Amino acid sequence: RFVNGIDYEFESGSLLDPGKRIVIVRNRAAFLERYPDAFAWLAGKEFFNGTGLANGGERLRLLGIGSDEIRNFVYDDRRPWPEGADGEGHSLNLLNAQIVPDDSLSENWTISSQISGTPGQEDNGLSQENIDQDNDGLSSFVENALGTSDNAPNAPFMISFDGEGRTIISHTRNRNAEDISFSIQLSSDLEEWLDAGEEYTKESETPVSDEVNQVIWRSASSKKSEQFLRLKISR
Repeated sequence: RFVNGIDYEFESGSLLDPGKRIVIVRNRAAFLERYPDAFAWLAGKEFFNGTGLANGGERLRLLGIGSDEIRNFVYDDRRPWPEGADGEGHSLNLLNAQIVPDDSLSENWTISSQISGTPGQEDNGLSQENIDQDNDGLSSFVENALGTSDNAPNAPFMISFDGEGRTIISHTRNRNAEDISFSIQLSSDLEEWLDAGEEYTKESETPVSDEVNQVIWRSASSKKSEQFLRLKISR
């Protein structure tokens, strides 16, 4: 049974085979509406007494039949814990769960490889590329694409405005990462993202070192309407 974080007791006689997963949720109906294929991994009951996991982190404690401690750790949503799981749609995933790593260490956790996670299933996209060793919000994959190091925090993005009010986006690029592409995407609600197309064009790309270029994007107009921007990096 869970005695911290959530209130939940498994039914007597419940069995979970080695290597298998079970998903415990606060609202089964709402969960199945979002993840209709997850029924096979879903526990039969919901969290007890209206409890739920705190978004800001808390202690999670799981006890066995004889009140022996199975798990007891505190998770968080701030560095050094992966901040990408803090309201950005990613789940918090334990790395190498099969070898039973120390749950209390932030370096043993990473964000899911896709928005909304893969509850009840193995995250096949989870790899060393998803690890954020310096906890700066940039995965190893992103750091490699930008030509930065995952051993020290980086802030390789810059947004500014020119004299006409047009938006300027600046970032670095690893010239040796030839299979990586960059593009600008726009959104009005942080849910639907569309390629910026002609609204944002790459203005220049100049070497700043033997391995890294500086890339500049500029908007075509100085529109003042609110919009969200993101840099898409893909292989």
